[in-house]
Amino acid sequence: MGLFSWPFGRAKHPVTEKPFMAIPITFWEAEGQMGRAWAMRFVFTTLPDRLQDVAFIHAAAIDLLHTLKDAKTAAARRVRRHIDSSAWYADSTCLEAPVEVVGSSGLWIRVSKLPRQDIPASVGSGDDWTGPLLVRFAARPRDLRVVERPAETTVGRARQRIERLRRRGASPVLAALVQANYGLFDPNGADNLPCMVVFSHDDSVTVDELDAIAERFGVVNCQPQSDPDLAAISEMVTNETAVMYRRRRVPMRFTDGRLVYAADLWITREFLPDGYVSARELLCLAEPTDRGGLELFPQDEHPGD
Repeated sequence: MGLFSWPFGRAKHPVTEKPFMAIPITFWEAEGQMGRAWAMRFVFTTLPDRLQDVAFIHAAAIDLLHTLKDAKTAAARRVRRHIDSSAWYADSTCLEAPVEVVGSSGLWIRVSKLPRQDIPASVGSGDDWTGPLLVRFAARPRDLRVVERPAETTVGRARQRIERLRRRGASPVLAALVQANYGLFDPNGADNLPCMVVFSHDDSVTVDELDAIAERFGVVNCQPQSDPDLAAISEMVTNETAVMYRRRRVPMRFTDGRLVYAADLWITREFLPDGYVSARELLCLAEPTDRGGLELFPQDEHPGD
């Protein structure tokens, strides 16, 4: 691992040899060494133990985008200046995200160019795909390489994410729906949207218990709570900004001392029997750690297939 710097702002960040997750913010067409390319502005981390922590990076990306709308502090204005200028600047402009904005050191905003074939062609036609994208730095620090080329379709990309979780030790879990974007209940809807669920790796937690925990979230939604545990679940369900792979522990007071997570889950409509949410229980794949991923599994397939 080494350090390098760019002429713009003299920003520095470590170069790691390991693949890491990039959360794209925007794409635009640009000229690359081999012709037409995609310029990608993205967020990533250099913290060794969080290189592929999607939720950590996605949350930072959301915080950074919020600063563009309301840049009242010096740190927020620094982010806005960087983003406003990097669209026309050379490859690989980068800025360490201010701790005041993202709440942690080791998070970076960067612009790099990628060959057109590394990014789904649908991005050019307005596809709302935003990653995550597994990448690594090449021999030259300015170069970025895609480790796993994203599939062209949303279904294909969802299956890629599922296989990635399988390789990282994910196992099947049953999740109970807490709340979802109204569009997911529409039989004629087309968008893949997020929802909130509760799940557990503990086999002693029954489906009925998960449903009861999910209902408790609904009772406190948007309701101020003086009780710390109730306030915690109220905050989880009231803040509807979804973060990919975010999961938070449900206070054990409501789980009979067992580990249950409240998690954000993106719904791929093609994985649902009717193409929309019509059941409260959803089969998913989940990694076993507090910072692991959670993916909806095709509901008409068996996880062991």
